[in-house]
Amino acid sequence: MEKLNNIEKATKRAKELSNQLFTFARGGAPVTEKVSIKKLIVDNIKFTLSGSNIRPKFNIAEDLQMVEADEGQFNQVLSNITINAVQAMPEGGVLEVSAENITLEESGSYSFVPLAEGAYVKISIKDQGTGIPEKYLSKIFDPFFTTKDIGRGLGLAISYSIIKNHGGCLQVESEMGAGTSVSILLPAAPQFKTAPAPGDSMLKGKGRILVMDDEEDLLTITGEALSFLGYDATLARDGKEAIDMYVTAREKGQPFHLVILDLTVSGGRQADNRGTVKKRP
Repeated sequence: MEKLNNIEKATKRAKELSNQLFTFARGGAPVTEKVSIKKLIVDNIKFTLSGSNIRPKFNIAEDLQMVEADEGQFNQVLSNITINAVQAMPEGGVLEVSAENITLEESGSYSFVPLAEGAYVKISIKDQGTGIPEKYLSKIFDPFFTTKDIGRGLGLAISYSIIKNHGGCLQVESEMGAGTSVSILLPAAPQFKTAPAPGDSMLKGKGRILVMDDEEDLLTITGEALSFLGYDATLARDGKEAIDMYVTAREKGQPFHLVILDLTVSGGRQADNRGTVKKRP
């Protein structure tokens, strides 16, 4: 089963990676949804490092906020950065991955970041590689620029474009002999107030409802739910009982406001809309 899961992940990743050049060439407008990226980070980086001699070390906040992101594009970014780290550490080592919630303020510790004030999620990926010469740092986001013998130099350019289109930023710090650290900042998804406790502001109803179902558990649950919502629920276990209850209530001048009938009653008998019991064909 584990091998099948790995094959499925590999196939999905191959599909995502095949779209990288198209993402950059077309501008790659993301199709975002609210996602929790903690598991995405761990799964993606572990998968990308599988088979290498590099060990990931994760330090991810338990209360990491959700973000509005295109999951496929975000996976592209993580894969690109991790592959760069693998290539920078041919002898192996540790890849440090952290994620935390931060707040950008005009005069805070992140005031140098070219983003609006507010809540963000910061992801940092630090390798133990050889580092990038200072003279190249200003060119690393240029398409097709690379200092490696392998690769096409599109990884960081595409990643930068994707993160920018998500309203965030991607920054790289490096020192020769000390490794490279890539930081991603993404706007945190808006936080919503906790929903009110049941009954605090729930819309209540009133009226008499007849419910017929031959499944005892379902009948009981339906009755309890209707009662909780303020209705007076009467329960019938087959079509004949439902008709008798309906006729009796009408004769007493207390008709039901609504009748809920099971359309597939066991035993082949059902109530029709004329108040009779008939055999199902």
